[in-house]
Amino acid sequence: LGASEVRVDALTEEQWAQIRQARKVYTDAGGYLDEYGDMMMLRFLVNNKWKPQATAKQLKSTAAWRKKVGADDIRRAIANGLSLLEMPKILETVYTVSIIPQHRTTLKGDSLALLEVGSMVLDEFFETMNNKDYFTMNLHLMEHQTFHADKTSMARGSLVRFACLVDAEGITTKHISMRMLWRLKPCMPLADLYYPEFIGVAVVFNSQWILHQGWKLIKGLLSEEIQRRVVIVGKEDARSTILREN
Repeated sequence: LGASEVRVDALTEEQWAQIRQARKVYTDAGGYLDEYGDMMMLRFLVNNKWKPQATAKQLKSTAAWRKKVGADDIRRAIANGLSLLEMPKILETVYTVSIIPQHRTTLKGDSLALLEVGSMVLDEFFETMNNKDYFTMNLHLMEHQTFHADKTSMARGSLVRFACLVDAEGITTKHISMRMLWRLKPCMPLADLYYPEFIGVAVVFNSQWILHQGWKLIKGLLSEEIQRRVVIVGKEDARSTILREN
């Protein structure tokens, strides 16, 4: 379960040549790369199993999308010191649900976030921001996580991903609603399409029957590989699974 380890310091010369070629494809398509761009390119290559044509296709679509939504400007701002609390709607989010976007690291060295879904104050969550605001907040959050993951990957010599522990205790039918689905839907495919090898593992524990019904509704928005990295367990298996995956 979860993502396989990728050692940056064990890459072959041929693989580094592919990274250099990926950089050219991406920048020729209008993409912006900073000093950690090699790690960004590595994610696309690993995601596409080092196949040049598939990688190039995803790189070109990503360059166009990032220009459209302003993702490169956000990454530059983060590199210049933009903090999590300065990002749009982050404070509003932490006031309505218990979340720690960047807690510590897992035993594997991945960035660790914590989320307690059952604590969400649903009415305030929908009143304090609209769906466009929520998308913008998630975009900033993903840029923050991936920038620091790329930076840490280069420093440590291994590809750093994102791990999330999600406490599902307290989830009710109000959490699994159409308005929640419409809010989440635009954000769900982003990791597959534009942030490959960003998600390492997500462990959802204390799950109940309603959580499994909700998972059936949204898992189709994710690739089979991302689905494989989502681990859903009940209360009795929570501790052993968390220790094994993190």
